[in-house]
Amino acid sequence: MEPSRADTLVRLSSSRETPRFASGRRAAPRGGRPIFLGTLREAGLTILALAGSVSLLWMIISNLFGLSLITFATGSMSPTIPTGSLGIVREIPASELRIGDVATLQRGGERLPVTHRVVSVEPSTSVGGATAVTMQGDDNPIADVFPYHVDSAKLLLFSIDNGAYVVDALTQPLMLSMGTLAIGGITLWAFWPRLPSER
Repeated sequence: MEPSRADTLVRLSSSRETPRFASGRRAAPRGGRPIFLGTLREAGLTILALAGSVSLLWMIISNLFGLSLITFATGSMSPTIPTGSLGIVREIPASELRIGDVATLQRGGERLPVTHRVVSVEPSTSVGGATAVTMQGDDNPIADVFPYHVDSAKLLLFSIDNGAYVVDALTQPLMLSMGTLAIGGITLWAFWPRLPSER
């Protein structure tokens, strides 16, 4: 008696079944080192990708909206903005400043800009087309001695306490050198030819 077509298909299917499918699970790889190295490689690439994306995003946003970073090296704005804070500012026409704003202004002849709170804004009577801005630090008992006759100002959007210390630490020559070496090492390692076991 010849076997039916259904019996033949069942036998063929049983003969082709591999141990992997028969047991319902895949055989475990020998040794965990290749998997660990591959995971570490992927983590390094992910960190580099995130860092690059954040840097690129900040560059685009800062150029589009005229943003920049400032640091507070003194306590003249304490306790509102303590020493060591990092601020993000946006450049605007000085005439758009309002009383109560915190702005960064550069007085002609002075080496460093000043970041204080605006207490007065009016058209300049001594410099044509400029705006006379009087400012005062929150921790100062009196306003700055002379007004600032300027065309533009950097308006403080928000500040981060102790942010300046982090930026200062990351921009030290030693940290920059270590970061460069780390990025170069991770990149070289990520694209180095892989061993057959890793593939």
